[in-house]
Amino acid sequence: MSYKKLGDYIIEKVEFNDGDKYKLLQGVSNNKYFQKAKTNIIGIDLSKYRVAHYNQFVFNRATTRNGDKISIALRKGESCIVSPSYRIFEVRDENVLHPDYLQMWFTRPEFDRYARFKSHGSAHEFFDMEEMCEVELPIPSIEEQRQIVSQYQSIANKIKVNEQICEKLEATAQALYKHWFVDFEFPYSPPSEGCPQDGMVKGKPYKSSGGKMVLNDELGKEIPDGWEVGKLEDFVLIKNGKIKPNSNGNIPVYGGNGIIEYVNQNNYERLNIIGRVGAYCGSVYYNDSKIWISDNALAGISKNDTIYYDFLLLNSLNLNSKSEGSSHPLLTQGILNNIDVLKADNNIIYIKFEEIVKKLFKQIKNIADQNQILTKLQSLLLSRLAVGEEVST
Repeated sequence: MSYKKLGDYIIEKVEFNDGDKYKLLQGVSNNKYFQKAKTNIIGIDLSKYRVAHYNQFVFNRATTRNGDKISIALRKGESCIVSPSYRIFEVRDENVLHPDYLQMWFTRPEFDRYARFKSHGSAHEFFDMEEMCEVELPIPSIEEQRQIVSQYQSIANKIKVNEQICEKLEATAQALYKHWFVDFEFPYSPPSEGCPQDGMVKGKPYKSSGGKMVLNDELGKEIPDGWEVGKLEDFVLIKNGKIKPNSNGNIPVYGGNGIIEYVNQNNYERLNIIGRVGAYCGSVYYNDSKIWISDNALAGISKNDTIYYDFLLLNSLNLNSKSEGSSHPLLTQGILNNIDVLKADNNIIYIKFEEIVKKLFKQIKNIADQNQILTKLQSLLLSRLAVGEEVST
């Protein structure tokens, strides 16, 4: 299949926000989507900003310090305004070049490498409209393009539905945690003589069924009789992550913002991951397999083999608010170890809770594994755009 110059198929659009008609200010992520702009627009003249409409492409021509990627996205929502330094273009004839097909081409890692290679400048490098117009790509018939787009979007929709299911399952687990350990409605029945732990196995909701509550002076509120205030270190052993090894493999490397790459070594297994510094300080992830935790994250190892309870506990603590520093928040082992947490009078309640939520997290794991396969299928489809091949779903 022959390659065509993109410049023959697109038109640059330059429309400024005269009269401040549009108020929605958006930025463009290097992950190829629109996001809320970080710019403080108080007192800013918005008439100088550029307007982007439906099915128009917006890209940040500056490629310096952008993670070896170019920030470009296809506008699918309402009209918005973007930085005056951004560039905007649209497809000249959508019956010849499908905008979503073109966006798929821009999503390919090969395009990012091309854009970085073609960027120019000294202190700051740019990939501008002139370079964009020189991009070459295969343009099959519009029918083929539509088929490819349909195939890709079908996979994307499956991934999105799966993500929504996982979010609901995790929300269910978090709601159950609140029901048991915040509202104190864990199942309880008076223990029988000679078997003091019976009551934690089944029964009615503790507090609303008349379970004894006592005032705790440290917390300034009532808690179940026999419970006390402990420290996070009673539940979780906190350790530092390490600089990642210089290797490639299939073991995920976790930073504060989730998986950042893959290596062939692990330094921890089956634990929670806590963002230690910066924008993702206080973020929490769980993982029940082998992983590498980087030096911008902390390992939270369960002391009681209750990884999922610990994850929900950590999520409930709003860890970012407990960090040191303002412009660069930081969490340390000392800070985390000394956070006050409520402790039940025995471990049975934690074991029973873990048994229940483990089923929910097992469902999440199965769905996440499906999404990993689907994501690889997406990547394969993108890689085959260059030769016009299709991928069976």
